[in-house]
Amino acid sequence: MKQKRIKGGEDVSLDILDLCSSWVSHLPPTVAMPNKNNDPNNYTNNEKNNDDVIPINRVIGVGMNAEEMETNPQLTSYYIQNLNLQPNMSQFENESFDIIFCSLSVDYLIEPKVVFEELQRVLRKDGVCIMTFSNRYFRKKVIQMWLDCDDAGRMDIVASYFYYSGNDDSWKSIEALDIKLPKTMDTIYEFVRRQDLFKWFATAIFRGTWRTDPIFAVKAVKK
Repeated sequence: MKQKRIKGGEDVSLDILDLCSSWVSHLPPTVAMPNKNNDPNNYTNNEKNNDDVIPINRVIGVGMNAEEMETNPQLTSYYIQNLNLQPNMSQFENESFDIIFCSLSVDYLIEPKVVFEELQRVLRKDGVCIMTFSNRYFRKKVIQMWLDCDDAGRMDIVASYFYYSGNDDSWKSIEALDIKLPKTMDTIYEFVRRQDLFKWFATAIFRGTWRTDPIFAVKAVKK
């Protein structure tokens, strides 16, 4: 997310696609969002010109639940679409986005080749596409191949989606990452500080553990 698009020697606000979007887009607090009028020159975050703040032009969601996306404060607009029934994203022109991400849903795609071909098409040159997932999922909804693999195998699956969605000139890099924070007092404090404590304790008791889920990411950069 620290990447900024440069055009004519100046920083340009980023265009982001949140795939399989829902009630939250998991964007960091350092993004400067446009106001509800969707005016990229009028930001709700007054620190837009701060070097540590990432200016955002638009965040477009594609998901199945209109009610959830309507409550998402970081989406500037959204489309209701079931990618398993309609994997093409013809509503977007070629090279429309700087960043595309999908959180905790890639394992449910049944037409991944078509979806990833579309992602490659709508992503700009040097754009970044990130798929994140955990080891938690709905067993009756994920693809069988996901159930048959361990965590490393699932990273290979997603990396192969990128690889086979284009040709040798499509992607500059494809890498798999284990992004779970190390267990230190600082990271535990930061995790707890950002939570609704009641929900956090309730979840911990329900799971019978104080541990957080592992998080994995597969990141591809377009040539």
